[in-house]
Amino acid sequence: MQVLAWEEKVADKLSGVRRKELRRLRKLLLVRSVNFVVATLTPVIIAASTFITYHQMGNQLTASKVRLLPRCSASNGQSLLADSSLHILY
Repeated sequence: MQVLAWEEKVADKLSGVRRKELRRLRKLLLVRSVNFVVATLTPVIIAASTFITYHQMGNQLTASKVRLLPRCSASNGQSLLADSSLHILY
């Protein structure tokens, strides 16, 4: 835009707005990354702490006592894991 030599002022305003936008995007991506890590690690940490606590209480862990993936089945007896939309959960 070259109207009455305003191009420099407009460019400065646009670059300031862009810098602010980039700062907000970086913060958003950081929050999303932390959220993803926490959501991913929480089940692992809970399972591990449960097994460690159980063992520290003097109990012995055996394969029959440890069930990492409970059987998920629908009312018709078919596994819910066969549904492709649920594969990401397990």
